[in-house]
Order: sequence, then structure tokens, then C-alpha cells
Amino acid sequence: MYLDKRSENSRRNMHRAIFDVYYRYVQAIVFNRLRSCCSKEDIEDCVSDVFSAAFIYADKNNISAVDMKGIICGIAVNKASDAYNAAVKRNDLVPIDDILSSDLAAPEDTEAETEKKELRRLLLELIQSLGEPDSTILMEKYYYGRKFRDIAKKLEMKPETVRKRSSRGLERLRKLLAEKGYTKEE
Repeated sequence: MYLDKRSENSRRNMHRAIFDVYYRYVQAIVFNRLRSCCSKEDIEDCVSDVFSAAFIYADKNNISAVDMKGIICGIAVNKASDAYNAAVKRNDLVPIDDILSSDLAAPEDTEAETEKKELRRLLLELIQSLGEPDSTILMEKYYYGRKFRDIAKKLEMKPETVRKRSSRGLERLRKLLAEKGYTKEE
């Protein structure tokens, strides 16, 4: 594609503006995702990849530097995630989700947290012991927050049947929890 000097200069100016405005923002996103598994050079390469993709996107869609914040954030998150996954695979590391990494620090009340985790484990075990389709119904309804009609469609049942099985399953679950020493308040 032929560009005259003015359009080439304006394109370079736009790229410079995008870089100047968003460099620290992109660097923070990429660094926070890759700091645990990548070298400084790998992080810099990823930042460069983000800007390269952003420049191409801005050129194709005729977008100004001001309109790029959401787009460049998405590009940065995606490129950093790709680099993270590649580093984990390349270095044979065990991936740790950022969501779960906050659980690595000791909680304020370790005893209460341990009890909650034990209760969750027991609850899942007891739900599984209810058998099918009751365990699936309870997980879909109370873990995933799905509606009875959606669960019924998935299980090829009537919504009224799913609702009734859910009610009976919860009652059985309460009895099983009571047998294990858990009351309604817990």
C-alpha cells in the first residue's frame, strides 16, 4: 500500500502517541502476569508484541490513540496469557491461576478457613453420594446458579421434576450433614 509522506508521518505520530500513552499500562499488565515465570527479556518481548498488534489494529480500523485503552488492554491480557502458557509449557512448570495464588498466603483466621474448606469438601462428597441425577441437579442449581428449566433441558426432564428432585435432594443432604454433626447454622 502506497502512503505519501504526510500520511506516513501521521501514522508514525499516532503509533508514538499510542506507545507514549499506554506503555506503563501495558508494561504493568504484562509484568504482573509474567513475573513469576519469565525473564525480563521475555517480558519486554511480550510488551513489544502487544504494541505491534495494537499498531496493526489501529491502522486497519483507523482508530485514534484516545480510543485504544480497552483494545490495548485486551491485547495485553491475551498476549501475556499466551506468553505465560508458553513459558509454563516450555519450562515444565505447574501453572497457578492468579485467582488461586491469593490463597497461598496464610489467611487471617487459619482455623476458620480450614474448617470452611473441610465443610466444602464434605459437602461435595455428600452431594456426589446422592447419585444421579440429584447430584447434577444440586450442582447445576446451587454451584453454577442455573435455572430449573435450563437444568431440565440439559437432563431431558420436566422442570417440575427437576424442582421436586432438588427439594428432595436438599432434604437428604441436610440429613447427611446432620449425621456428620453439622447444623443448619453452619
